[in-house]
Amino acid sequence: MVAIMEKGKQTRRPHVLVFPYPTQGHINPMLQFAKCLTRELLSVTFVTSTFVTQSLRNTSSAKPLLLQSIRFETISDGFDNGRSRKDSIAFYLEKFKITGQVALTELIARLVAEGYPVNCIVYDPLLPWIADVSENLEIPSAAFFTQSCAVFALYFRYHEGSLSICDEKAETMEVPGLPMLGLQDIPSFLAPSNPYPAHLDLLLSQFSNLDKAQYLFVNSFYELEEEAIVSLMGRWPIKTIGPMVPSAFTDTMDPSDRSFGLSLWEEEECLVWLDTKPIGSVVYVSFGSLVGLDETTMSEIAWGLLQNQKPFLWVVRPPGVPQGYMGNELPVGFVDEVKGRGLVVEWCPQLEVLSHQSVGCFVTHCGWNSTLEGLSLGVPLVAIPQWTDQLTNAKYVEDVWRVGLRARVNDMGFVSRGELERCIREIMDGDRGVEIKKNAAKWKILAMMAREISGTSHRNIEDFQKPFKPSEMVEETLKMEEDKSKSAHVLLLPYPIQGHINPLLQFADRLVGKGLKATLVAPVRSRDDIRRADRSALTSTNTEYISDGHDDGLPSDYSSEAYWATLRRVGSQTLGDLIARLNEEGPRPVCLIYDSFLTWALDVAHAYGILGVTFLTQSYAVSSIYSLCHRSILVVQREPGARYSLPGLPLLSLQDLPSFIVQSEGNGFFLDLLLGQFKNIEKADYVLMNSFDSLESKVSEETAEPWSPKMIGPALPLAYLVGRNARSTSTGDDQGRLVNCLSWLDERPVGSVVYVSFGSIAALSVEQMEEIASALRSSKWPFLWVVRIPFAHQQGGNQLPEGFLEATFQQGLVVPWCPQLDVLAHRAVGCFVTHCGWNSTLEGLSQGVPMVAAPLRSDQPTNSKFIFDVWKVGVCAEVDGNEVIRKGELERCIREVMEGERGAELRRNAHRWRGLTTEAVAEGGTSDNNIKELVATLSNFHLNNYHK
Repeated sequence: MVAIMEKGKQTRRPHVLVFPYPTQGHINPMLQFAKCLTRELLSVTFVTSTFVTQSLRNTSSAKPLLLQSIRFETISDGFDNGRSRKDSIAFYLEKFKITGQVALTELIARLVAEGYPVNCIVYDPLLPWIADVSENLEIPSAAFFTQSCAVFALYFRYHEGSLSICDEKAETMEVPGLPMLGLQDIPSFLAPSNPYPAHLDLLLSQFSNLDKAQYLFVNSFYELEEEAIVSLMGRWPIKTIGPMVPSAFTDTMDPSDRSFGLSLWEEEECLVWLDTKPIGSVVYVSFGSLVGLDETTMSEIAWGLLQNQKPFLWVVRPPGVPQGYMGNELPVGFVDEVKGRGLVVEWCPQLEVLSHQSVGCFVTHCGWNSTLEGLSLGVPLVAIPQWTDQLTNAKYVEDVWRVGLRARVNDMGFVSRGELERCIREIMDGDRGVEIKKNAAKWKILAMMAREISGTSHRNIEDFQKPFKPSEMVEETLKMEEDKSKSAHVLLLPYPIQGHINPLLQFADRLVGKGLKATLVAPVRSRDDIRRADRSALTSTNTEYISDGHDDGLPSDYSSEAYWATLRRVGSQTLGDLIARLNEEGPRPVCLIYDSFLTWALDVAHAYGILGVTFLTQSYAVSSIYSLCHRSILVVQREPGARYSLPGLPLLSLQDLPSFIVQSEGNGFFLDLLLGQFKNIEKADYVLMNSFDSLESKVSEETAEPWSPKMIGPALPLAYLVGRNARSTSTGDDQGRLVNCLSWLDERPVGSVVYVSFGSIAALSVEQMEEIASALRSSKWPFLWVVRIPFAHQQGGNQLPEGFLEATFQQGLVVPWCPQLDVLAHRAVGCFVTHCGWNSTLEGLSQGVPMVAAPLRSDQPTNSKFIFDVWKVGVCAEVDGNEVIRKGELERCIREVMEGERGAELRRNAHRWRGLTTEAVAEGGTSDNNIKELVATLSNFHLNNYHK
């Protein structure tokens, strides 16, 4: 616990205690809320019962820092060895109340004695006695409702007597702020024939002393339930703070936050199985952590899935788990019958599954957590509600939000196999499904926006924190003290173009996720480039600007050679000035990670006594080729038919080598820059490379370089690698275009779109643009084509043929920019026509998208060779004698990728590399371990040198 002195008084972080009802469906959203609170300078203690604590498992393989920063405490509920099946819910709650009141009071007293007083208690209103304890101790309290606002309204109005349900035959009922409801749409415990009166008493007890709470939170978001919220505001000060779904799947502020973090269940590995299935083809089936289905229902679902013929993933909780819940018996022989097409597991990482591109439909019981997760990830739902609030949630799914279909029960009270098959077919293949998918995509964006900075839910969380947060002066002091005592500070210096800024910025974000403090250093004139970079990474990383001698921008007649000389001369001085200032003011840097193009930065780092780490933004194969040329081991003979056998690389022809080696005339400066990366690389304290071991294992094993790189890539946002769900959160000028192209993709069939982009620098000739345009038009596939506005010195490049936009406005979309990772991750995209820049190549591999390789220059020909010949994830478009890819050739390549057996093989290979990419960056993967090794080295250097 950090403690500092301000004006003679000890100041600590405000401390919030979070206490959920001890079941998984209540623990998850409240734990996620606890993680949100730790993003600010609030300390959090999470309290669970002894039995639950003994049963919990840490499921967060990435171990996000937010989870690590939460303190966990245990109190007794009177059933430390678990409840017996004979114990009624009323008996359990009464004993928990008696035992819990004493235990919670003692816990708070102990925390005070330890110098850790509680400023607020966030509690689950199913445990209303916590509000009494809070009031007795004069601690503010906040009630946290884990159901929807609509369900809150129904229970409250029933509790106060304004809603009466006494007639089983009543067809409809009117409730303020809610749609017209039938008896089948209200929570089952409110029905006159409810067989669980103790459960209804539990739910109504939430309101028994709710007036004692100073705050009232609901796990929903304003846009989702505006009418219900407005109808209650005159009586209750409701604040929506949801959806409480891990950050990687919503606001993307913490890409490492990919799971709730604690589970009562063991998770099974099913993502590898999903990787083998086509985009949007899988039916995911799960009925939550409590529901036990009877034999008839299980049989109808089983044979409905078999009859449907779609691949499916079905989560079936074992019979008798937990604590005597029965049901869930699979029909005899079913598992053998569906082997190869279906997978049945006892549990799975549901968020990872729902965000997987192969999933096209979610058959759900409509528990509120599952409903929010489906909405947040844009997956259409088949609703089969069983009891409690699920009936109301299903009503909203079908009739209000229109993101799914509710399977109707027959006269015997169950959903038949034919009805289930109908709902799945309608969503996956029918006309109704098109509208449902469009609505699902809309709610996914709205859920993300609610949780983002300035979103409705984010603002409500910020408003809650304000009374407890320390003053700005104390806050800064707290941060400074923590930085000094915990975090090594790293500077990262990219070469100032977008393709080099992006990977270093993402690597900075990865270092922050491992506990370091990172600052990106860039020229003043690069502010706009930095602003356009990934916002979630910028949130975690500081930025400092230095002069490169051109603070007002580059002159129109600048030369690369002249700029390089100025950058080296001025940049060396201003970088040194920055390090000197940070040494004086703090936080003192321990390391400079610099782009390998900026070799002079190593001298600056060593002159100031800090470590110098070079970062290679190209592949190992290309780096090896340049290194061999630098050492004069490789001498290129520019003769037709020449072949080059290099260690760890496939046999290369002249056209497979980096272009600046082959065509050195007129490219002397660029060749010197590329080969110069290796002139002092052996003096660097560390060499990092934006690749990963399994991608270039042969190069790594067989290349005998005098420098030993550590592969830490791909340096891309973790949310797209492991979380598998994100939309770009760019703002400003690009926002309109972002929504435009993603919304356009949402309306296209799965795997149907050809995405075309040639990077952030290239400008294509008029002739080449005409051939590409003609090929796209005649291919008949929908296309998304990024045509960048050319730079001033590229006038005449990237010009679309006259009339092309008008002729193809129904078939394609042409944009000047798009969020490429979001596009590649979109299920509508089936092919990527790319220039094979290394960043684009890694992005295509990471999202499992087959490629048409159309290399232009630099390292792109070598990357193309590996795409086609080594990784086998694409085809290579051949140029003619004029170095132009003709219409027929591009058409052939697109057809080969999108159709036929070759296309199926390429997609299988692409899915395989997608999985290997995830393995590399996940906890314990090769890239992750290499980053951990670097972090340990920097942290030790920090501890040994900070006070010198």
